[in-house]
Amino acid sequence: MIDAQEDRLIEALTKVDAHGDVARAHAQDPMTAVLRQKAIQADLMRWDDSRGHYVLTGTGRNRISARRRALASSSASRSVTTDSTGPRTGQLIEEQEWRHRRPAPISD
Repeated sequence: MIDAQEDRLIEALTKVDAHGDVARAHAQDPMTAVLRQKAIQADLMRWDDSRGHYVLTGTGRNRISARRRALASSSASRSVTTDSTGPRTGQLIEEQEWRHRRPAPISD
């Protein structure tokens, strides 16, 4: 339940970063108002008079990046698959090594 609420909040914060608000300006959804109010009270976003829209605070940006890091680390730990012989831990190591490799140059 808490993860679902956190996911909605993070999604709303990414919309603020991209569009300047949690939802379109004419959206009258009560959930939109609740998300906006929670984000303001938690100092995750604020109204910027000079820009005329909401902007993320440093705390809001940190919250988004922390959630992305947590999701990335949990998905990496779940990438080890199991077959009839048991867990294949080598696959995780290969995937991590692959991320650090440079792509081969394209020759004409």
